[in-house]
Amino acid sequence: MGLLGGKLQFIEGAPWVDVLLATYNGEKFLPELLDSLIAQTNVNISLIVSDDGSTDKTIQIIEQYATQFLEFKLVTGPKNGPSKNFFSLLKLSTKEYAALADHDDIWDPDHLSNSINRIKANSTIPAISYTSVRELNNKTGAITRIWPEKNYIKDLNSIIVKNVARGCTIVLNREAVELINTKTPNSEVMHDWWILLVIATHGVVEFGPNPEITYRLHESNHVGIPRRSRALISYAKTLRHIQTGKWEPFGQALELSRLYGTSIQNKDRQDLALFLKLQKPTPSNLKYICSKRTFRNAIREELSLRVIFILAPLMTRNWK
Repeated sequence: MGLLGGKLQFIEGAPWVDVLLATYNGEKFLPELLDSLIAQTNVNISLIVSDDGSTDKTIQIIEQYATQFLEFKLVTGPKNGPSKNFFSLLKLSTKEYAALADHDDIWDPDHLSNSINRIKANSTIPAISYTSVRELNNKTGAITRIWPEKNYIKDLNSIIVKNVARGCTIVLNREAVELINTKTPNSEVMHDWWILLVIATHGVVEFGPNPEITYRLHESNHVGIPRRSRALISYAKTLRHIQTGKWEPFGQALELSRLYGTSIQNKDRQDLALFLKLQKPTPSNLKYICSKRTFRNAIREELSLRVIFILAPLMTRNWK
């Protein structure tokens, strides 16, 4: 794209993309994100912003940039968290493609065009693209890692207990947007994980192994806690939540089954049913727990989760 009289130049024959930007008190980083949107190549951008009640200068910044986009819309969000905000944004999308955007990231100039190239052959079925990201430590200014390092999606089991698709990298085709918009969940963990599950069980998920987004790690993240300590805390919480029946992946999987169960592909439907059986443990579940299915991409995490699946019912109730 190029500027023409203060406005992005329309590119004949280039695809249109609704960039769906959810904002909330993002004044500190928002200009960098918007500058990186303006720098996108070989696409025509319609920017739709849903603000969830910002009290800083977010709205003023957005309005200053409004004329830089071929099409622009600013709406008031539902003020019920980021997931509901993005679901409301998806309902406003009308273009060939839609891309999710967070106010604090930085996009490479070819992010949208590369993402579209990955999924454009799947125009008749729901398809999304996601990529790895560079994780930027906002305190030090250093890139801490590239994540994910590769595509860990093998089947439904590999994404049912952990999300591997960062929402800020997701680009959807028209079919995917329409499928997501048919049913709005009440028990999703996060919007990006929900979108990944729905499209993976109904269509195509493509992965870009090279990072196209710089993902900012904020001071509110768990900084200073040793990685091993974080893992131990996570395992303890998972055990407790499975024991009490409040483990979020179970609730999300149940919602997926409730809303899309009849349209999910056969093998995925079977795997989903087997996973949900773990909520009511029986000896037969041991066969599923000890199967060759892969739930987590790291061996230590995989073994730990399987041990938790076995321990939770033994520590709370008798096997039936």
